[in-house]
Amino acid sequence: MLERLLVQAWAAVFESPPIGLDDDFFALGGDSLKAARLAARISATTGIHMPIRAVFDARTLVAQARWISQHGTDALTAPNSPAETQRHDHDDAHPLSPAQEGLYFEWQLDPTSTAYHVSVALRIHGEPDPARLRQALTEVCADHDALRVRFDQCAGKPYQICSPAPRFDWHTIKLDDLAADRDAPWQHPLHAIANRPFDLHGDALLRAALVQVAPDEQILQLTMHHIITDAASFALIVKSLFLRYEASTTDVAQSSSTYFACIERARQALDPVRTHTQLAYWQAQLGEPCPELGLPFKHRSEPHHATGARRIRQLPASLVRRLDALAGSQGATLPMTLLAAFAALLYR
Repeated sequence: MLERLLVQAWAAVFESPPIGLDDDFFALGGDSLKAARLAARISATTGIHMPIRAVFDARTLVAQARWISQHGTDALTAPNSPAETQRHDHDDAHPLSPAQEGLYFEWQLDPTSTAYHVSVALRIHGEPDPARLRQALTEVCADHDALRVRFDQCAGKPYQICSPAPRFDWHTIKLDDLAADRDAPWQHPLHAIANRPFDLHGDALLRAALVQVAPDEQILQLTMHHIITDAASFALIVKSLFLRYEASTTDVAQSSSTYFACIERARQALDPVRTHTQLAYWQAQLGEPCPELGLPFKHRSEPHHATGARRIRQLPASLVRRLDALAGSQGATLPMTLLAAFAALLYR
């Protein structure tokens, strides 16, 4: 029974069944994001909290089944119990997750910054129905509490409130609207929408813009603040949007776990003993001043705009295979190995 649950969890993460009992998670293409998704699925289906680190340590289905059997005493509330599925009163204030508290603090330092805007532009061929697409987005927002929150604070402590009604900004731009300014391509209005600062206290934190760039081609841009999304959840939102658009009914599967229940679990995980241990660890790691690197650079000016550049290099396939093998031998992912190589380069 346990192995069957694990097989289903792996298949959902990799979207490529069948999965063998002795298949290596990283050999199948696993990375830290997939590890997080897998750990969350296993925790939800078994009721036993599996940290991401456990996926790195137990890399096969057999090893994970053994790990779960050994850690069965760490059971969480069963995923289908009332405590897990109960929805909070939308009129109540809810705490922020530890990660959200950091992002809220950053926003307070510079409310005009766009460093934490997350945006994606999707090219759609054909003639999508704008009204139907907007309705699909409304239904997705209704499904996910995170897409309907706003933030505030009391006595210096931030909190978030979830609106019962979907909250997002919708913009429709047609070719005729752009014809007056022939020097400004269609990217300009999208750039302006994506880079308008969010007011976390009042704005809807999701913006959608649909731009017709040709008679049979449109661009749908979605922009959110990082405080309500990340790369993994953004991808799920986009997938849910098009499932809603294509569905003839609103009967789309939803998670029984709520946004605020997940935050509550994250905060409960930071018990005083663990918090003290983590704090002591990082104080020891960062207690001594770091040596300055002998690299030519310009000191940041005020205010900090977090702007940068990107340089792309293509690595030979043979080198990538060797790096993959090295990462696997150390129980690490390829991105971890590349980051370690970059750190070694800077150190030298």
